[in-house]
Amino acid sequence: APVALLVVGSLLCRLRATRRWWRLAAVVAACCAYGSVLSADAVEPDGAWEACDKDANSVWQLLWLIAAMACSALFFALDLPHVCACLALQLATYLAGSLALQARWWRRAGRG
Repeated sequence: APVALLVVGSLLCRLRATRRWWRLAAVVAACCAYGSVLSADAVEPDGAWEACDKDANSVWQLLWLIAAMACSALFFALDLPHVCACLALQLATYLAGSLALQARWWRRAGRG
């Protein structure tokens, strides 16, 4: 799904009707692609996860965030305000998703 979202974003940048909003299309595509990677963990069953499994998952989520932020900042040729908006949205997505998954695991593990 992340690749498909990036392809759709690139097609929107290419179409004459949406070309003037190419920066917005690139930001939305980059944020949605990262969000789809993060949301894949939300559908994975986590009832049998131990604390070390959740820690490993959090590290992988953080690595995906770093990769997504690096690619968004370096490869999309966006202006600085658009890069800042994209990175802020990706960071907010990471924080919301990571905290939601942590809370879900905490409840299912019977810790709270």
